[in-house]
Amino acid sequence: MNRWELVVTEGFSAAHSLPYHRGKCSSLHGHNYRVSVGIGAEGTLGVEAMVVDAVEARDALREVLEQVDHKNLNDLPWFQDTAPTMESVALWVYWQLVRQKKLENGGARLLWVEVSENGSSSIRYYAPERKGEER
Repeated sequence: MNRWELVVTEGFSAAHSLPYHRGKCSSLHGHNYRVSVGIGAEGTLGVEAMVVDAVEARDALREVLEQVDHKNLNDLPWFQDTAPTMESVALWVYWQLVRQKKLENGGARLLWVEVSENGSSSIRYYAPERKGEER
């Protein structure tokens, strides 16, 4: 069986502080984040011969990231109960994309979200098996 995976990447800039961090990251600072998403499909592709349109996928990701671009992540509702770490940002992006319903159609499924703050490390969140349950 054929397995396909489209990866698109976009960026945003934001500030945050990690209040429970024991180092300098507990102070307010900023990053130029890079966010990549993997969208997969199995089997034979449809008449368009693509998992999803790459331009539409980038636009969908960009639409989500505009909500956090040039913001202090600590001030946003999602991060009121959790520190705005790369892990939390990845989870937030994942659920925003799921709710948006633009990347999953015709057998395509959002597989993972990867977030990097500094270019030398990143975190990848893998999609859970979903049965109608959304956060």
